[in-house]
Amino acid sequence: ALLLLFVRDDVGPSLGVGQKATLQVLAAAAWLYAGFGLDAIHLPLLGTIGLGALGGVGAGLLIVGLCNVYNFMDGIDGLMAVHTLVVGCLTSYLFFQVGSSWWTVIAVLVAATAGFCLYNRPPARIFSGDVGAMFLGFTIAVFVLHGEQVGVPVWVFALLLTYFLFDTGYTLVRRA
Repeated sequence: ALLLLFVRDDVGPSLGVGQKATLQVLAAAAWLYAGFGLDAIHLPLLGTIGLGALGGVGAGLLIVGLCNVYNFMDGIDGLMAVHTLVVGCLTSYLFFQVGSSWWTVIAVLVAATAGFCLYNRPPARIFSGDVGAMFLGFTIAVFVLHGEQVGVPVWVFALLLTYFLFDTGYTLVRRA
């Protein structure tokens, strides 16, 4: 339902930054309320670290953060789509290996992104807009949270997302 508001943003008058942030927080809260939070993380050499209430805050920040990272990176021809293909294929494989049925959902996302990629390659004829980019960011964040629950640690996803996270962080720091 919240994604429909972002569709309105892409085809109608733009939503303000505060309105977009509110919608992202509501979407994250709805997901976390449904029970898909982050109770603990598994780190190499340190083992399992319980997060308690901080797990919900961290999961919410992850969802909102990746929504914005993906939206930010959508402006570069083909980059977000190709990155989603790579992360999606690797995530689908990892989920298949640990026995999570979510690998099929990711495979569908990869197939849809591959079709989009045909039109988003340089020079791009279309972009995903807020609705597509935020959906992908939200979905990848949800895969990260699910991964921790089924045996694919958050740090693995941090490695997969390193390029996006570094590029976005570097650009924001440079602009500041």
